[in-house]
Amino acid sequence: MTRILYIDDEPINHPIFARALEPLGCQISYAETGLSGVAMARTLHPDVIVTDVMMPELNGYEVTKLLRREKEFAATPILILTAQSGLQDKLKAFEAGADDFLTKPFDAQELAARVTALLRRIEATRAVSQPEEAHKEEGYMIAVQSLRGGTGSSTLAVNLGVGLASLWPTKTSVGQRIWPSIGVMSGLELKFWRLSIRMLHLAGANRDEPCLQRDS
Repeated sequence: MTRILYIDDEPINHPIFARALEPLGCQISYAETGLSGVAMARTLHPDVIVTDVMMPELNGYEVTKLLRREKEFAATPILILTAQSGLQDKLKAFEAGADDFLTKPFDAQELAARVTALLRRIEATRAVSQPEEAHKEEGYMIAVQSLRGGTGSSTLAVNLGVGLASLWPTKTSVGQRIWPSIGVMSGLELKFWRLSIRMLHLAGANRDEPCLQRDS
C-alpha cells in the first residue's frame, strides 16, 4: 500500500487531507512538527511527503532541505501544501527541493491528482533505475604449447579455436544453453570434434556433452 506522510501542525487539517486522498486508498501518517516529521520519514520511508510551511521547530522549507541532504530521500516526492501563495513562497519551495507546490484551501480533486502524478513519477523512476540481472559468462582458456616451436603449433591453435567457436554452446535470450546442430560429419571432422571435446575435458571445462545428430 502507498504510504504518505503529512506534516502539519494543525490537527484540524488532517481529516480534510485524508478525505481528499481517500479515493487513492493510501496509508496516511501524520506529524505535527517539523522535527517529528523528519523522524517519522526516517522510520516510515513514505512514498510521498506532504508538508506545511509554517510550523514550530522546523518549517516546511527546512524539512525539505534536511531530507534532501539524505541519500534515502533524494528522489522521494515532496509536496509543499501551505496557505502562502506568493511567488517568492513558491520559489523558496522549489529551491529547497520540493517537487510540487499547492496552496490552501485546496481542491480535493486537485490534491489527489497532484499526489497521483508524483506517485506515477516515482514508479517510473524506480523502474528505470532498477539494474538488470547481471549476466555472468563463463570463460575458459586452452593453451597449445610445443617444445619445438614453429608454425605447427600455431596452426593447431588457430584450427582448434575455429573449430571450438563453431561447437561452443551459446545462450538464448532467456539464458537457455544450447549446442549448435551438427549434421553429417566427415571422418576427419568427427575426429577433430572428438579431439576438441577431449581437450575441453582436460582443460577442466565441465560442460554437458553435446548431442551429435546424424542423418538417417
